Amino acid sequence: MAETQQATPPKVARKGAGAAGVLIMVMVAVSVLGAVFYAFTMVTGGYLLNAILGHWWLAPLTDVHEFTQAELRPGATGDILDLPLEFRVAAALPPIALAVTALIGGRLAIRLLGAIRAGDAFGVATVALWPKLAAVLLGGSAVYLVAAGAVFFPLHSAIVMNGPRPSWLEAYEVIGLSGFVDLPWIYILLGLLAGVLGMAFRQGAKLQDEVEGVV
Repeated sequence: MAETQQATPPKVARKGAGAAGVLIMVMVAVSVLGAVFYAFTMVTGGYLLNAILGHWWLAPLTDVHEFTQAELRPGATGDILDLPLEFRVAAALPPIALAVTALIGGRLAIRLLGAIRAGDAFGVATVALWPKLAAVLLGGSAVYLVAAGAVFFPLHSAIVMNGPRPSWLEAYEVIGLSGFVDLPWIYILLGLLAGVLGMAFRQGAKLQDEVEGVV
């Protein structure tokens, strides 16, 4: 008597994230490249692209995101290297924090899109990715705010608050600083959205299990 073989359910084929995945990769690449170019300028004072092409000149002080205005006194010269190195290194950290957040979050988002397109939207592994994505986006935003505050508040204290004018500002007649640390609204909103979608997909997975149990 021939043994009856139990049919095994076919495995769901993995699919790519599609056009949305390509868009995410482009956005991540832009964020990472922007952070690299900005960090190079902060540390060296010049522009990376110009250095590659063999043309070197120093950036103005206003290339630091925290400065909105930097007018030199008549006859004076100045550039971004007037700002002490510790301030410039600190200024490079917030974009790097967002670039790392985009890199990790983008990878999670692409995995999510691929699983959803493959028909595994309510799988255990897929549902578990949503809170991870939310944690990465919101956690990265928090790290960014700490890093941005670490450069903004010392600069604000040195320039705006009453006290002796820093020696590195002697060449400047007018200095303007941004009003406050810029909030990474996109990352915060996407993190909150990922959290809400995570709860929705978790409920959907429970309903799917209940339906399969009844059937």
